[in-house]
Amino acid sequence: MGLRLVSLLLAILCWLFVNTGEQQARTTVQVPVVYTGLHRGLVIINNRPRYVEVEVSGPRTLLSILDPERMRARLQLSDLAPGQTSLRLAPEMFNVPRHTVVTRVIPAEITLDVDRIEERELEVSPNLAGLPASGYRIASVTVAPKTITVRGPSRFVAPLEQVTTAPVDIEGANANLSEFVSVEKPAPRVILGKVTVQVAVTIAEVLSEREFHNLPIAVRDATYRFRLEPQRVSVTVRGPKLALARLDLSRAVFVDAARSKPGSQALPVHVALPNGVELVRQSPDKVTLFVYHERLPSQS
Repeated sequence: MGLRLVSLLLAILCWLFVNTGEQQARTTVQVPVVYTGLHRGLVIINNRPRYVEVEVSGPRTLLSILDPERMRARLQLSDLAPGQTSLRLAPEMFNVPRHTVVTRVIPAEITLDVDRIEERELEVSPNLAGLPASGYRIASVTVAPKTITVRGPSRFVAPLEQVTTAPVDIEGANANLSEFVSVEKPAPRVILGKVTVQVAVTIAEVLSEREFHNLPIAVRDATYRFRLEPQRVSVTVRGPKLALARLDLSRAVFVDAARSKPGSQALPVHVALPNGVELVRQSPDKVTLFVYHERLPSQS
């Protein structure tokens, strides 16, 4: 009697298991989407889904063993041309077990935005941040290499005129500087052929002009007593601004009387200037030296 009862219970359990497993149900799984066959020279611009939601209906036992990787859908892109294209995800594209059915796909359609890949050579423009120290200026800026290759979707690459470096700090600079800096990415999905360049900045003093009025004219190497007319001159010089601010020309102007003989003669006015400073103009250019017959006392 006990054995019969056990057998009956086992039979009931088997019946319940089979009937429960055969009951129809629905489930949703995340299934990968694979994109293949896109021609070289083309690129997809927009963000395309890597997974879609697939709703499957069928016996519970079969739904419990669904493998999303084996269900993956493959979209063939060999016929695509530049522009936007919508591709439908049909239920039959998903590999599901027999006796199960794909009832819904979300999204049911995928839109791809395709563009041609373009490659160009663009000039690198240095991005200087700040200003040199007071009295100094930027004399020149060089970039090595001067150009780099950029590659990417035509709609992003075609409008580009140049690429720009990361900021190069020259704030307060009073000497030349050189450093390697990165190149800023000019647009999304654009690939740079070189990501760093060398930027060299030449810093020089600001040039300006300064006028000096009524400078005394010295007479050098005179042998005889003399009289000079006029005795003062005005000059304008050009050079580094900081150097001009410190420049003293009170003893820089002279005439050379070494070969002067008694009588009157016109002599050119000379201005002794330090390196880097040049004479722009002077008034007068010449003065008259009146030389007397009386010799000057010899100096031992």
